[in-house]
Amino acid sequence: MPAAGESPNTTHLTVADAEGHILCATHTINSLFGARFLIPALGLIPNNYMALFDPRPGHALSIAPGKRITTSQAPLIALRDGAPMVALGLPGGLRIFGSAMQALINLIDHGMPLQAAVEAPRLWTQGLALELEAGFADATAAGLRARGHAPLRLPHVAGGMCAIGFGAGGMLEGAACWRADGTAIGLGGGLARPGVRFWPDQARGR
Repeated sequence: MPAAGESPNTTHLTVADAEGHILCATHTINSLFGARFLIPALGLIPNNYMALFDPRPGHALSIAPGKRITTSQAPLIALRDGAPMVALGLPGGLRIFGSAMQALINLIDHGMPLQAAVEAPRLWTQGLALELEAGFADATAAGLRARGHAPLRLPHVAGGMCAIGFGAGGMLEGAACWRADGTAIGLGGGLARPGVRFWPDQARGR
């Protein structure tokens, strides 16, 4: 079976190790082939997010020296009492930051388990249609319509979220949602303790 081709879309990954290092990174080149050139020493294609600047001077997003374009990318590491509580992120364009915020609300305000928090139904609006995933009840959509919203049912809002929760005693919990092919993976192992043999039974003279 041939290997699947690389996705042209944004990719997010969340990584943590036993030593307390955490990586929460969202990678995108924006449109296809980004800035359309390769950095020879790195083999990377820069993104073309400068295309989102306003070419007219005097506006909030006007081009200026040293200025950075606003972005919807929102990888986050949330702390509780100064220690990491959760790290999460996802692809999904403009819907990234709203989806990440909803997952954080699910965890903090609703006390959901990590897997339930990243898989819970999402909504999104920019002031026009109110995008609702299928997980919301019809009664919820009807209630929103009665309040003047225009609910629009969609298969999914934004992309697959992946997250790591940090528990007591260094316990790590991974989660990846149904909206993409992300997977939570844990790796263990390392060098054996001093005095441990490959065949433990040989140490007993068997």
